[in-house]
Formats: sequence, C-alpha cells, structure tokens
Amino acid sequence: TLPQRPFTHPHQSKELAEKDQQIYGLQLRDASTTTAHDQLILLVEDNEANIEIFAEYLQVWGYRVIVACSGSEALARAQEETPDLILMDVQLPEMDGLTAVCELRKTDAIKTIPIITLTALAMQGDKARCLAAGANVYLSKPVQLRQLVLTIEQLLAEQAAMPKEPTL
Repeated sequence: TLPQRPFTHPHQSKELAEKDQQIYGLQLRDASTTTAHDQLILLVEDNEANIEIFAEYLQVWGYRVIVACSGSEALARAQEETPDLILMDVQLPEMDGLTAVCELRKTDAIKTIPIITLTALAMQGDKARCLAAGANVYLSKPVQLRQLVLTIEQLLAEQAAMPKEPTL
C-alpha cells in the first residue's frame, strides 16, 4: 500500500525508507555514493502521481530511475539505456504493457532483463497473462513499497548470480 501522507520533501522519503529498514531489516543504500555503475531501473508508468512516488522512493534506496510513459517509449528507452530492471505498468497508452513486455523479450540485448509488472488488474488470470507475456513477477496495485524493494533486490541478486554469456 502507498503511504497516506504525501511526500513533499526528499527527507520524508528517506525517513520512510529508514523506518522500513529498521522494521523489515532492509539494507538502505547510501545515495551519496551513487555512481554511474549503480543499478538502473526503467519505470514505465503513465500516471504522474505514481511516477513521483515510485521514482522518489527508489532513488532514496540508491537506484537510478528513468521513466517511460508508454509501451513504445519503454521499448526505445530500454534499447538506449539497457536498464538492470524494468517496472512495467500494464495499462498504458499507445502500446499496452503486456505487448511491450513481449516485444522486449524478442530483443537479444534486453531479453533477460528482469521485468516486474505493476497493475491494477487483479482479476483471475491476470497474473498468468503477465507471466506468459514474459514478466518475471506480477504485483497488483496498490503495491507495498517495501515489498517492491524486496522484490527488486531479489531479482537483481538472481540476475547477478546468472552466468554471463561469452561474447565473441
């Protein structure tokens, strides 16, 4: 669930993240040591309020965040930036998120990037459709931000543990 208090200052996001760290034992990253090599998340979302909340919270945790507002923009940004993980809303303008996930999985350079679908779709079969499209994880909105961070950490750890394909 999203917090009921609005974030008006970055230190409020940091306070919430620190509280989550204490309660749930999460490891808060030191945002002051962010480098160009830190993990990059592509957030694909068309709702401005959701973009602000997700991006601010993830940045407090030390992630770099780039945003795409449609499925077609997500394809372009993923190919340009090669993110470490993609958060994909399903209901998007121009090209829906499931179509975008299918297209991303066809592209060699980005086909193994972990994708989390974030959607208000919570009907029977929606999870199966998201996973069948190529998503690694399905989360329904409203999403608990601490659960999102835990899921991201798990997927990135799994990705880092995978053997790299040799380049010729």
